[in-house]
Amino acid sequence: VLGTFAKSQVQKIPPEIQVNKWLDKAVEFYDNSKYDSAWIYSEKAENYSRENQFPRGIIQSLVSKIDIQIDEDELVDASKNANEALKLAEKNADLYLISIVNMQLGQINLYSNKFEAALPYFEKSIKNYFSHHPSSAAALAYNDYAYTLGLLGENDQKADNLLLALRIHEKLNPVNNQEIAVVLNNLSSLYYEIGQNDKAIDYAKQSLVYREKAGDNSALALGYCNICQMFRNIDLDEVEKYQKLCVKYAELSQNEDRILHSYITSALVSSDKNDLENAMIYEQKVIDILEKKQYNPNMLSRRYLSMAMHAMKLEKDSTTILNYLKKSKVNALKINDKQNLRDINFQYYIYYEKQKEFEKSLNYYRNSIAYRDSLVNENTQSNIAELEKKYQTEKKDFEIVQ
Repeated sequence: VLGTFAKSQVQKIPPEIQVNKWLDKAVEFYDNSKYDSAWIYSEKAENYSRENQFPRGIIQSLVSKIDIQIDEDELVDASKNANEALKLAEKNADLYLISIVNMQLGQINLYSNKFEAALPYFEKSIKNYFSHHPSSAAALAYNDYAYTLGLLGENDQKADNLLLALRIHEKLNPVNNQEIAVVLNNLSSLYYEIGQNDKAIDYAKQSLVYREKAGDNSALALGYCNICQMFRNIDLDEVEKYQKLCVKYAELSQNEDRILHSYITSALVSSDKNDLENAMIYEQKVIDILEKKQYNPNMLSRRYLSMAMHAMKLEKDSTTILNYLKKSKVNALKINDKQNLRDINFQYYIYYEKQKEFEKSLNYYRNSIAYRDSLVNENTQSNIAELEKKYQTEKKDFEIVQ
């Protein structure tokens, strides 16, 4: 009798308690990159939710699985789960989960190099929920939306959304060290791209403070590699210091992406020292990995372009140079990468000018200018400056209120 009574009491426990317990375990394993274990607990939560007809638990479990699949680059399966989760969330009119899944669909398209397709999903998640409900998830939506806009050449909108993400993070308690570091790093990268190195380095150093607190070797490798590149042509001692840290933490992380980044950084440092043969060795290592993985045409295009530039400086044969340029262009065209296409056309212009084929040279120069003008307008940098000024004022107001 007592056993029967106890069993009946267990069955009366609301399903969300058991589901949340399993999902909390999944998050714990996910945060430590133990994806197999995270998947097991997500699956348990999903199966239990289905058995107990608990729709919100099903959606939450699918969201957990989607995060794992995105990190594991299983984007097709992630998309299937996201579409199912979105239908269930819409059926249950759960605005929070609708926005979470829309953000995930944006991420799936972003990491599938479908940048324009990603934008509406991020915009829906922000407009319908996150713009009115600041949270770590909201900051992530703004950050990833900004990153996508940047890839499409919209630097002013990128800055706007990154500053919104930063504002949210700084108001959260406790601060998420990893996530705020990501936003600061992206701001650093943006200012580096538009040639404002002092601001780029300042944001990079702020980012590293949070990365060191988080103790994530992969993230530290990324941060050290980035700041190493920013000190190029400024301070060679700083370059060498950060390059060593970049390689050290990349190797400790055993993360292939970070190792790739450390090779690229090493290639750039070798190039700065005018050791172009060594730079090409590092670049070829990167190309070999990227060709094998076949997942990042943007980076692959850039590496082939670097090889072409080094080959020209070393006065290698025309077949070698044109082959590198062709491969760079093919990969850039796959995703309509305007920044790379601008630079590729400019290198074609330089090559044909040296060959004294002036008509071809002029055409490629015009193409390069056309891509440049489509990426940057005269007001971009001033707009970004105004946005930062507005943010700094609001930040001071917040500190006084605190």
